[in-house]
Amino acid sequence: MKASGMMKRLKKIKWVLIIVVFLITITALRLTWMHYLSTFTYPNAPVAEKGILDLRGMEFTDRQTISLKGEWKFTPHSFIDPQEKISSHSDSRYIKVPNSWDEEFGENGGSSFHSGTYRLKILLDTNHEQLMGFRMNEIRNASAIYVNGQFVAGAGQPAMKVENHQPFNTPYSFTLKPTSSELDIVIHTSYHLGKRGGITKNIYFGTVEAIYFRNALSIAMQLLLGVVLLIHSLYAVLLYFLGAKNKGLLYFSILIISAFTNVLVNDDKLLFTWTQLDYDLSIKLIYFSFLGVALFMPLVIKCLFPAYGNDRFLSFFVIYCGLYSLFIIFASTTTITATSKLMLSVLLLSVFISIYLLRKIVKEKQGVIFLVLACVSIGVNILWSSYLFNTLNSIMHYPFDLIIAVLSFSAFWFRRFFRATNETKQLAEKLLLADKQKDDFLINISHELRNPLHGIINMAQSILDHHKHPISLNTKNV
Repeated sequence: MKASGMMKRLKKIKWVLIIVVFLITITALRLTWMHYLSTFTYPNAPVAEKGILDLRGMEFTDRQTISLKGEWKFTPHSFIDPQEKISSHSDSRYIKVPNSWDEEFGENGGSSFHSGTYRLKILLDTNHEQLMGFRMNEIRNASAIYVNGQFVAGAGQPAMKVENHQPFNTPYSFTLKPTSSELDIVIHTSYHLGKRGGITKNIYFGTVEAIYFRNALSIAMQLLLGVVLLIHSLYAVLLYFLGAKNKGLLYFSILIISAFTNVLVNDDKLLFTWTQLDYDLSIKLIYFSFLGVALFMPLVIKCLFPAYGNDRFLSFFVIYCGLYSLFIIFASTTTITATSKLMLSVLLLSVFISIYLLRKIVKEKQGVIFLVLACVSIGVNILWSSYLFNTLNSIMHYPFDLIIAVLSFSAFWFRRFFRATNETKQLAEKLLLADKQKDDFLINISHELRNPLHGIINMAQSILDHHKHPISLNTKNV
C-alpha cells in the first residue's frame, strides 16, 4: 500500500512538472515573439506631445515602423474642417492614443453613440522624398482620414448623427508622398457600440516597404494558423464520412472550423476584407466563432471518454451556451458588445470543464497528457488575448498557442490510433498462437487415441462377424 501511494504521488509530481515546464515554454515562446516584433519598431522612438510628433532627423528603413502614440488633439462632438490649419474649438483637448475616448464625453459618456475629431501634426525633414505609408489597426467603428486637407482613406461612414453613421471596422492602409515637411493628419470618427470607442490600437507610420512587410507578416501568420486548422478539420470530416461514425470526430471538425473562422474574423479581419459583410452580421459571426470553440472542446473530450465526467455539469454548460447563442441571434450588436464579459465567462468555463473532465481520466488513460496540454495552451491564449484587449495593447497576430493546441489534439488521436493498431496486432498474434495450440492439441489427442481406438474397432468387428460366422469355443476362449 505504501509503495502504491508513493507511486501515485510521484505520478502527480511528474504531471505537475510537465505542465509547469510546458507553461514556461509557451510563455517564453510568446515573449520571444514579442521581442522579435520589437525589432520592427524604432528604438527610443519619439512620441507625440501636445498634438505634434517631431520626426526630423530620423532615418527611415524598409523594415521598421513607428507607432503614432502619445498626445493627440481631440475635439468631441465635432468634425473639424480638415482645411482648417489652426483649431479654434474651445472644447479641444489632448488625449492619449491609443486609448478609449470614453472619459472625454463627460455626462454624455453613457450614450451609445459618440463622434469626434483626432488631429496630429508630423514634422519631417524638408528634403524628405521617400514614399510613406500608414497602417490603421482599429478605429472604432467608422473613420475618415485627411492628410493636409485631402481625404486619403477611411472605413465605413463617420457621422455626427446616429442615423447617418455606417460602421465598418476593418484594418486598412494607405500610402502618400509628402509634398511638404509637415503632415497634418485629421481623423473623423464615430462609434455606435457604447464603450471603448476611438483609436484603440496603434497606428503605424513608415516607408511603404516597412508597412507592406509588417502587413504581409501579420497576414502570413494568420494564414499559417488557418491552413493548419483547415487541414485538421478536413481529415476529421473524411474519417467521419469514410466509416468512423464517431461523434467525437464530428465535434472535433466543428471545433476546428469554428477556430478557423475565428482566425479570419479577428486581427486583420481577412474575411471582412474579402467579403463585404453587414456590420451587425460580422459582429455576430465573431461571437459565434468564439462560442463554437468553447462549446465543442469539452464535448470532444466527453465523446472520447464517455464513461468519465459529470453529465449534469456538462449538460448545464451546453444549455448555457444554447441560451447565449439565442442571445447573440436576437440581441442588438450594441447589447452583445456591452456584455462581452459573458463570452469571456463561456471561454473560461469551457477550459475549466475540459480540465475537470481530464483530471479524472489522467489516472487511468495513456496519452491524455496531450489533451491536458492542448487545454492549457488554449487557456493561456485566452488569458493573453483578454489581457491585450483590456490593456489596449496591440501586437501582431500570434498563432503558435493554437497551433500547439491543435497539434496536441492530433498527437492524442495518432497515439490512440497507433495504440489501437498495436493492440490489434498483438491480438492477431495471440489468435494465431491459439490457433496453432489448437492444432497441436488435436494432433496430440488423435495420436493418443489412435491405438485404443484400433483395438476397440477390431473387437467390435469381431462381434459383428460372430453373427455371420460363429467361431468355436476354443477361439472364444482365446
